[in-house]
Amino acid sequence: MESKIEISLLESLSFAEDMFKNDSTLEQFEKTGKEFDELVKRGIAKKRGYNLLSISDKAYMRKVTFNGK
Repeated sequence: MESKIEISLLESLSFAEDMFKNDSTLEQFEKTGKEFDELVKRGIAKKRGYNLLSISDKAYMRKVTFNGK
């Protein structure tokens, strides 16, 4: 037996699905996302995220100083 919360959730999801089914803006976002994923596969672009060096990786980097005394 479904609870009131489950029924409300199903109704809300159904309403949202109907509302966004033919939305051109949403379709454009999905198209752009697929194009970007293709660029990432090709190596042209890079997804944003946590790109900081770890402490262990940082220890192996050489330090270069220009015009230092």
